[in-house]
Amino acid sequence: MATVSRKEGELVLTGRIVDCNAGSWAAKIWIGMGAGASSATWDIKLVDRQSGDTLLALHHRAISGTDRSTIDDKIIKWLEKLGELLRQGAWEVYQHGKVANR
Repeated sequence: MATVSRKEGELVLTGRIVDCNAGSWAAKIWIGMGAGASSATWDIKLVDRQSGDTLLALHHRAISGTDRSTIDDKIIKWLEKLGELLRQGAWEVYQHGKVANR
């Protein structure tokens, strides 16, 4: 089990929101079909504190296009899934990843 600390530990986790669009709840309700969709794109990096080597780097985007979910819900579900996969090891995360479209 890993412990969490802001000042100590073997790993450093950093991240940033690259893009965020709150969308429009009203457009989701009244227009539907993807109108008013909210989205967020973020980067996460896991670094070995001692060597400075990057152990894992992720770039992900989530979209909430229906009135049954919010972008907050999508991000929380994604983080929970990432936590489950990281417990199994970073290789598991890599194997479940999808090739990015260009």
